[in-house]
Amino acid sequence: MFVIYESYTIIVLTVLQYAQVNDAIQIATGRHVAIKLVYKEEHPTEREVMDYLSSEAFLKDKRNHCIPLLEVLRPLGDDNIKLEMFVMPYARPIETPPFDTVGEVVQCVRELLEVKSISLPWKCHG
Repeated sequence: MFVIYESYTIIVLTVLQYAQVNDAIQIATGRHVAIKLVYKEEHPTEREVMDYLSSEAFLKDKRNHCIPLLEVLRPLGDDNIKLEMFVMPYARPIETPPFDTVGEVVQCVRELLEVKSISLPWKCHG
């Protein structure tokens, strides 16, 4: 499946009916990327959070293990901007390759929780 957005052309590799994240190839660079579909009505602050965690200061913070936001696409003809598509570097599934030691599992959990120690300018609910 080809998806074309003005100066950005991608090939969507996987399209799952109910998936919010699909993998794709950015034609210009040949880079493997992930595209996350975000409906602004359901997640009104997700763009703000992604922009914050992808800012220059946070990309340099060693506690920030978040996947950075490369670009935001919007469907052509979506004047109300109800849907945004976050383009991010592709990351392999967390379970591949499988963990070999308990220490690897502990380190993974430590890194997943470490971002919570970063001071966020808003309250997280959940």
